[in-house]
Amino acid sequence: MGQRNAFGSQIRYWRNARGRTQLEVAMKSGYSQRHVSFLESGRARPSREAVLVMADTLDIPTSARNGLLEAAGFAPLYTHEPLTSARLEGVITALQEILSSHQPFPAILVDRAWNMFGANETAVALFRHFPGTADPGDGTTPTNAIRVCLDPGGLKPFIRNWDGFIRGMLGQLKRELEHNVMHEELSNLIADIEAAINATGSRYTVDTEGNFPVALLELEKGETRVDLYTMMSAFNMPMDATLAELRIETFFPANPETRQFLNDLDEKVRDTEREESRAMTPVRQ
Repeated sequence: MGQRNAFGSQIRYWRNARGRTQLEVAMKSGYSQRHVSFLESGRARPSREAVLVMADTLDIPTSARNGLLEAAGFAPLYTHEPLTSARLEGVITALQEILSSHQPFPAILVDRAWNMFGANETAVALFRHFPGTADPGDGTTPTNAIRVCLDPGGLKPFIRNWDGFIRGMLGQLKRELEHNVMHEELSNLIADIEAAINATGSRYTVDTEGNFPVALLELEKGETRVDLYTMMSAFNMPMDATLAELRIETFFPANPETRQFLNDLDEKVRDTEREESRAMTPVRQ
């Protein structure tokens, strides 16, 4: 009974976190409201299929699903491999190929809390263009892309629309936290963003004069202006908790001037690579 109650307590926790009634869960899962009630109270023993159906119904994060299975008396189904695991080698290679194929535009590999685990060469060159901005992490001690934007010694002074941009990121992070309500790092990051916004004393406004259909990241340094918009990609139905956290953020130029800047930046990267290659080539006598 104790084990079934552990499962029922978790289901009730996630149902409340999602703001749903037992009737709503029943309608979406295909089970009766009575059966949902019995699962929560421990009066009904869940089958393995019922555990997975309830996990899907309540959109429970991959990282929490093994606990749900174990509470119901079943073996774990999902893995949680490190990025260096041989088991993930194929999909990590695919992620690296996506980053590379997005050149000459920037692309970064991040987790749910925007810790960077990879970047293509244009992204690295773009970060280095702005003094004080750290390079993307090496996978061991990753740089946090959002904290770089909060840092007065990082990217913050160069973000022309910092207030609107960071408020937009705040909303996105809050939606991520709604999905994974136990994500402590996300909670801390949200608190730090709110503190940074409050410190400016600015009030939220919506840009009604801009004519671009999506929000922009507007970077400015001297006479250089770089306007970017982004798209996020994630794995569909990941069976590993590490992969479930990963996203690729791809950046695109919002105008011809930014496109030209990125093309020139990419060409400089290629020139540097060619020079380094020539320097490493042994001279034949």
